[in-house]
Amino acid sequence: MSPQVFHRAVPALAAVTLLVAGAAAAAPVGANYDNARTDRWRCRLCPFDDASYRDGSFRVEAVSVEDAEPRFGRDNGLDEDGTRLDFHAEHLRRGADGRSLIARGERLGLDARDLGIEYGALRRGGMTFRWREIPRNVSTDGRTPYSGRTILTLPDDWVHAFSTSGMTALSEAGTPFDNATQRRRASAAAHFRPHPRWGIEADYVRETKEGTGETHADFLYQVAGLPKPIDHRTEEVGGRVRLETGPFLLAAGLRESRFENGDRALAWENAYAEFPATGRKALAPGNDARSLSLVSRWTHGRTVFNGALTWGRLRQDAPFPPYTANDGARVDPLPADSLRGQVRTLAARFTVVSRPTDRLRVSLKHRRRERDNDTETLLLTPVLGDLFATPPRPGRVYGFDRTSTGVRLHYRLSRSVRLGFGSEASRVRRRPAEITRNDARRHWAELQATNHRGLRAALRFAGGRRDASTFQVLTANNPRTRRFHQAEREHRTWTTALDYQFAATGLSVGVDADFRRNDYPDSPLGLHHDEDRGWSADLTYAPRARVSVSAFRAVREADARTAGSDTFSAADWWYGTRDTVDTDGLTVELRDVPREGLSLSLAFTRSKGRGHYNTETVAGDSRFPHLLSEHRAVDARVRYPLRRRTLLVARYYLEDYRAADWARDGVGVAATRNLISFGRELPDYANGLFSISIETRL
Repeated sequence: MSPQVFHRAVPALAAVTLLVAGAAAAAPVGANYDNARTDRWRCRLCPFDDASYRDGSFRVEAVSVEDAEPRFGRDNGLDEDGTRLDFHAEHLRRGADGRSLIARGERLGLDARDLGIEYGALRRGGMTFRWREIPRNVSTDGRTPYSGRTILTLPDDWVHAFSTSGMTALSEAGTPFDNATQRRRASAAAHFRPHPRWGIEADYVRETKEGTGETHADFLYQVAGLPKPIDHRTEEVGGRVRLETGPFLLAAGLRESRFENGDRALAWENAYAEFPATGRKALAPGNDARSLSLVSRWTHGRTVFNGALTWGRLRQDAPFPPYTANDGARVDPLPADSLRGQVRTLAARFTVVSRPTDRLRVSLKHRRRERDNDTETLLLTPVLGDLFATPPRPGRVYGFDRTSTGVRLHYRLSRSVRLGFGSEASRVRRRPAEITRNDARRHWAELQATNHRGLRAALRFAGGRRDASTFQVLTANNPRTRRFHQAEREHRTWTTALDYQFAATGLSVGVDADFRRNDYPDSPLGLHHDEDRGWSADLTYAPRARVSVSAFRAVREADARTAGSDTFSAADWWYGTRDTVDTDGLTVELRDVPREGLSLSLAFTRSKGRGHYNTETVAGDSRFPHLLSEHRAVDARVRYPLRRRTLLVARYYLEDYRAADWARDGVGVAATRNLISFGRELPDYANGLFSISIETRL
């Protein structure tokens, strides 16, 4: 079989590749074993492809959790204390005719269950079905004086006041609620090959998300925390047809997605005095998107042409809620009953990868993205604090055009040394925007070296600059403040890695480090620079074939400096941040020690984070209390075979976590005069679980 059978390049656009096909017609033809993807080989004559077999396993597990802690069980379904049964099952079957069936079920007794079924016929097609439940538990200690779901009301004896200190019923009225969601995702996919050169694919995904979140609303800076209802549904369906013949591939696909929110708005009773009686805010509106894509690939000699085109249309047409729930506010009628928002997008990519010689590889990539906003500009009237109508303002309809072109060269000096170089130029045009243009260039170089004695090293450097157009005053934003993602920027980064394997000792060590910095020279106010750096080291030692020890340590640090002004002119104060995270780990594994069949593993991890913040003024420095988070975990497992195909597994997992934030710790629901908070504390717990399971191979 030729190497092209196994090589899978990035999909490409056929219409573009045919235009440049003649340019590579003279390329020499020869064996190129570097591109062989052996992980995708399928042996058509191997007996196991035609032989029938059956395999599977079943595991029943008893899990006991010490305490109910939402963060401990935030995404695994173990957020409640007590003991429960869990089940895991797997079944695999293949017939002599090439038909196969695979069924798997994980965590079937928990709220994080995952079930999948896959059926296939060799070289004909197949189907896949999957069901997942994904919990997200954030907190259970939040309190609110409100009751209800989409219409929030206060207790009958509520005392309205201008500040929280006068709300005498606030502390007693706090009702706990769970900040948590549960996702349920069902998906199905099918692929069919009516002919060896043709393929048809289709898939469908439906997801629901239900629960309660948190939001805030205000009347002229009098703020209340509100429990927010979550009732979302997302559906996505797509299909693709592909033709592959020799070195040529062409595929066309259509995809459509839709989002619906079961709750359109959230209304709440005002807890403060001298303001409107009720308020209302819109929730996430329903929307839909549709896209058509074409991809292709063409291989000619040592050159591969890839391309892709995707056209998209996004639409949002949910009905507008009224400007305000305050009947006393005088405001003109809405200019339309809905936004009628429509956006058209285009994404294009073209890539050429060639090997002129056995040692040199050259790649060229061009990308383009366009966003045309066809939404009509509406004249809308903001209502300040649901009290005062301000002058009408036109809605902003944004669009952009982004292109980038890059070239990469990789050269193999010898079997152990490789060099790489690259350059990329990009351009962004926005309409309308305060900064309408960005032009950027970026360059990089890398060196990789290995030798037969077990030493490997890598070094990479990159740098670039982004220019920006003159700031245009289109809004009420301070013109001296630059948006950091659009402002002029100078960027540089480097990474290095080194590892060594000691021959005949079972010992290997590795270290790596990286550094990144962005400077914003034209930012009188706002972000001046940010920096990120870190290093890590790891060690693995196996003194015997069935004994191994590994350890690692990683340190990361990030800091930034921002300028501000009390008078909206020159900078007169500066804000500095520095965040550090240290992480350590140790793992010990023993197999068949101290007796045959017995396996032991022990893993310890620790991560500590610190946040340092201070403000510099002419009068002096003002330092905020440090932020803190620390996580420690011990995971011990014992595996022992009871019979030839039955395994006993025992596990104990201990997790210790604490965090501190001066802005939240000890801040009750009435601690701030103009804020009704949720009164939540940061997690601080030590929790563990013990499980014992029996696994049987069928």
